[in-house]
Amino acid sequence: MMKKIQFLFILSLITLISFSCSDKEPEQNINKPGAFVATIDGETIDFYFEPYAVSTACNDIPCLRFEGRSGAEGNEEISIGIVNVTGAGTYVIDGISYSYGYYATSSPETGIVTSYGTSSATEEGFFTITSYEGNNIKGNFSFSAVGYDNNEVISISGTFDLEVIE
Repeated sequence: MMKKIQFLFILSLITLISFSCSDKEPEQNINKPGAFVATIDGETIDFYFEPYAVSTACNDIPCLRFEGRSGAEGNEEISIGIVNVTGAGTYVIDGISYSYGYYATSSPETGIVTSYGTSSATEEGFFTITSYEGNNIKGNFSFSAVGYDNNEVISISGTFDLEVIE
């Protein structure tokens, strides 16, 4: 009886370890709810890992915040905040109002993070909501962001199809 319990315990432990140590990342969901894809200076990046939109407040102003990462390691991240969203339509991203765009990339080898954000020094960008029904939001965006460390200006554009978390 004791050998049977030990065998079941070891089998359970091996099963637990084999499932919890998987290196496989989640499947990409480009054509399903949760898609958050951007082209950054000509390179298309799928921010498929845990993308979301959340209804929140930005400095006491109602807004939507969008977040996504390129993988479990989070080597590339994007964040967009839009204020006073009333439904489908086009909203300005300008770095002056509370609407913003932010992108960061990190080197796995060096750990150096390079961050970019909208500012008054960049041209106005746009965030277009084509559909906002129930808790699903779809649309596209386009804006420029300037490097915080290097003043390099990059262009960012993309699409989203996300569930909104209240």
